[in-house]
Amino acid sequence: MLYWSNILCNIIIVVNIFMFALLLLIVVSSFFTNKYSNYVALIDGVKAGFGTTNLKFISFDTEKVVVLSSLTSAMKIWFILRNLVFTVIIIKVILIIKKVVKSIKSLNTFYMGNIAYFKHLAILGWIGAFFSAFNFLTGDEDYSMIHFTIPFGPIAFAIACLILSHVFDEGKSLLDDKNSIV
Repeated sequence: MLYWSNILCNIIIVVNIFMFALLLLIVVSSFFTNKYSNYVALIDGVKAGFGTTNLKFISFDTEKVVVLSSLTSAMKIWFILRNLVFTVIIIKVILIIKKVVKSIKSLNTFYMGNIAYFKHLAILGWIGAFFSAFNFLTGDEDYSMIHFTIPFGPIAFAIACLILSHVFDEGKSLLDDKNSIV
């Protein structure tokens, strides 16, 4: 099971890097030419929440579509930065999970490293919650949207990681007590 967890973590990292590189290529190319950005759109505007921007390739115009070429340069930079933050958070979380899995595999489950890892995961969860709480959209035309939400997923992740850090801390205390008796 731990072997497959490690492989799945590696796949998730590769897919996230590939998707961010693709998004970066699409948005950066829209700064130089509108040839392709007229066919890339935001479906249903923007929504807050953890995750990447909802970009889709289109071949038609509908009322709910905001074409990438109509966005301001600042808005395109915001998409890149927001997606970069989410990509970095996901990769850092996966790398920390790999470290925890490695420690469990080597039977060093209850040690200070795992306690620190879970606290670090909680901090990443709070950062993810902050960036997930809002999103906005401004375009060259006369429209703008702001969307706020309560990001229950990242908040629950951060709280669960804090709880796990305390559980692992208690496990370390019990292990230290056991080792001092023997």
